[in-house]
Amino acid sequence: MARRDIWLLFDGRLWRVRGRLGGDEGREVSYDFTDEGPARTMVDRMMKTLAGA
Repeated sequence: MARRDIWLLFDGRLWRVRGRLGGDEGREVSYDFTDEGPARTMVDRMMKTLAGA
């Protein structure tokens, strides 16, 4: 089973959702949002997708 990580970050201006599959050297994606709600929706979506993988 591959390692999976998801982060929700806020820099005071933008919300960033980062996801990584496969540990430190794995494939990574990131999405930027101006509002917290859509960022959290993306986290939920990623968690559900990974759970079914």
